[in-house]
Amino acid sequence: MRKFWLRYLVLFAAAVLSRLPFLKFGYGSEDDSWGLVLNARLMAETGEYSFSRLPGHPIQEFVFALMPEAGAFAFNFLSAIFSAIAVVAFADSLNRLRIPYWMPWAVIFSLIPIFFISGTYAIDYSWALAFILIAWNLLLRSKWVLCGFFLGLAIGCRITSGAVIVGFLWMLFQSRNERPWKELITLSISCFITGLICYVPAFIQYGISFFDTYRLPYPSIPKVIVKGTLGVWGFTGCLALIWLILRKKNTSDSLISLNIREGSLIIIGLYSIAFIVLPQKSAFLLPAVPFLLLYFSALNLSRGELILVGVLFLISPITFGLNISDPERGASFSKLALHANVSGQDVFFDPLSGPLQIENTRRINRQEYIDQAYNSYLKVSEKSVLLCGWWMNQFSEKVFQNGENSNIQLIEFATSFELDSLESLNYKFLHLDEIDEVNDERYSMEKTKLVSLKLK
Repeated sequence: MRKFWLRYLVLFAAAVLSRLPFLKFGYGSEDDSWGLVLNARLMAETGEYSFSRLPGHPIQEFVFALMPEAGAFAFNFLSAIFSAIAVVAFADSLNRLRIPYWMPWAVIFSLIPIFFISGTYAIDYSWALAFILIAWNLLLRSKWVLCGFFLGLAIGCRITSGAVIVGFLWMLFQSRNERPWKELITLSISCFITGLICYVPAFIQYGISFFDTYRLPYPSIPKVIVKGTLGVWGFTGCLALIWLILRKKNTSDSLISLNIREGSLIIIGLYSIAFIVLPQKSAFLLPAVPFLLLYFSALNLSRGELILVGVLFLISPITFGLNISDPERGASFSKLALHANVSGQDVFFDPLSGPLQIENTRRINRQEYIDQAYNSYLKVSEKSVLLCGWWMNQFSEKVFQNGENSNIQLIEFATSFELDSLESLNYKFLHLDEIDEVNDERYSMEKTKLVSLKLK
């Protein structure tokens, strides 16, 4: 047992250390991660709960409220810690299931691009997944109350984590000939009570409206496909998955019991369906990733087959990246990159820049644009409104840290009625990069681009 803990410690340290170089470039390329920072400061100042984005992510929001001025590295470092915890929990679960190559599969999991990236910036994905995998590990240990408790904590980080319980209950339900009703009820109640307690402050503050959210326009089908494949696994990771799927078709062998396989497939299916319904971010598929790897790790692979798959997964975060080349919110690329125009945007496919480099340069490019936009913002002397859209939180943080221009009011988006009302008050309309088109698309109109000018 002692040698296992030494291996777990090495896994944990390797996961954290591998993410350290990517923790210093701001709070992330998602505007939501910057919103957590603003919200933490608001909660610390008011002493009251407020959500950073609907429907709330209370555990992370409360933790950040205890350290609102800690800075980007500290916030991002917490995500790195939780991602490392997730890796160790996954490794121990595979070991408990007697998967022969459990250590290599844990390393593979650590390197899956969407999981690696989620552990480098201030967002709740790795937090929720760590609690999910701890809960699954406790399920395998027959610790029903603790399993429900940690799954409840996952829900407190991200409410959609609750879907995992369906797969967990199925694993438990099918594990015995005599149905374990007592254990099922115990796990469910523990999860429900813990999750409910997490959201009590949100309910007290906002009532049932905290559960509201807003729907964004459905992306184009090519974008959905890219987000659900390359965005999660990387290019060579997708090749590895294709090979594993073909390998699975040619064998009926499995190293795990039927109930574990079926429960894993339920979790994979639920999150796949949810992603198809709302395919805004590749990370929405993240809870399915370890259970899909579990499914394939149970194949009786030879050492050579595992090496082939391992190499493909190993290079997936650092090679063959796909992104837009927009200088303001896109990524940088090498001279070997291939370019194509897709829906009016220049898209590149670069063999020398993988998802990690792309994420890193996106953060840098976005911050450089915000810095330039802020300099222009300071020069505006007329009474104006600045439409910020997806730049809202990052730009607001820049204004907070460096000072505001009293002539300009920042707003995220504006309906047709709001635009008319502001225009009647003689406000000048300005917008950050692309937000005029995004605002029109959001409210199904063609007004913003007619009345607003890009901030230069």
